[in-house]
Amino acid sequence: MHKGLILWMMLLFFTGQAFAQKINKNSATGQWLTANNECIVEIYEEGDKLFGKFVWFKEPYDEKGNLLKDTENPDPANRNRLLLGMTFMFGFKWDGKNKWTDGKIYNPQDGKTYSAQLSIKEPEKLHLRGYFAIPALGRTEEWIRYKSDNLPK
Repeated sequence: MHKGLILWMMLLFFTGQAFAQKINKNSATGQWLTANNECIVEIYEEGDKLFGKFVWFKEPYDEKGNLLKDTENPDPANRNRLLLGMTFMFGFKWDGKNKWTDGKIYNPQDGKTYSAQLSIKEPEKLHLRGYFAIPALGRTEEWIRYKSDNLPK
């Protein structure tokens, strides 16, 4: 039984190492279905940083039948811009390991911008942590990589 435990631990260690080696600075790029299945976000690289924009909404219209707009923006000049296609994630830097740090994320629901970081925990799962001041004062969402068969109905 002792040999079996050691073998099992070695298998877990090497599986984790193999996964860690697959993560690179482009691992977060692509389309992601958000935790609440309400939208799809496209994360893309610009220069050496990552950005994200809204590319699909489950409910793209407000209660009046108009396309969703950035109505909570603190700048009145931006309150009529459409959410669809809007870049709301900015400046994430690859840390050389498994995180993209020093990013900002704009929340159109409250019109506020928060510090944020991204990480990949499994090949098809992205963790977005938005926070105020320090990461411990925040919230994490898990997004899954978008595939046509996981689009909500």
